[in-house]
Amino acid sequence: VRRKNIWTKGDFKFALDFIKAHPGKLLEIGAAGSRLREFVHDYVGLDRHPMEGLVQGTWERLPFPDNSFDILFSSQTLQMIHDPRRALEESMRVVKPGGFIIIIAPNLERPWSTVPSTRFYSRFQHVKLFFMRVLDSLGHLFGAMPFRVLPQNYVEAQGVFERPDDDLKYITSAYEVAWLFRKHGFRIIERKSYIAGGIRFIFQKP
Repeated sequence: VRRKNIWTKGDFKFALDFIKAHPGKLLEIGAAGSRLREFVHDYVGLDRHPMEGLVQGTWERLPFPDNSFDILFSSQTLQMIHDPRRALEESMRVVKPGGFIIIIAPNLERPWSTVPSTRFYSRFQHVKLFFMRVLDSLGHLFGAMPFRVLPQNYVEAQGVFERPDDDLKYITSAYEVAWLFRKHGFRIIERKSYIAGGIRFIFQKP
């Protein structure tokens, strides 16, 4: 029931309304289990695992030519990426001029925000990571964009997936994402972030 109704409220409804208002060829990243294809006529879904009806591939190396899509959509996938900077730059490459990139993800840029996939860390590791994230936040004031990725998450350490975001790799930062797109000349036409929640971006390619 939750999956069925997810497109009727909040960030997902906002994204779907925008997609319907801007028809064109759409690429969804991390499309396993998504119902977005039911609402979009010209739809391509990509996932790193082989699944019927989806293209198999990784966000860091999208198997598509330049300027292939009118819209790229990603929901709750950016935090799973090993190389978020490259993934976002790949998004920029495959979207047509004037096209849009929609990203929904957690916002974990505050040092005190919880990173679920580090729950197996020792007390020392948690303290160390906290101070590294404090330095990241200070670095943002001077233009530093580390795109901090965990060397090991819960799934990699334990070999099992037990709770949501056990496979989280990138400690997502709304500031870093916005900075990277601006650096490449993209226009931010929608930005909403929650200090202890999530981020919603819509970027437009020049």
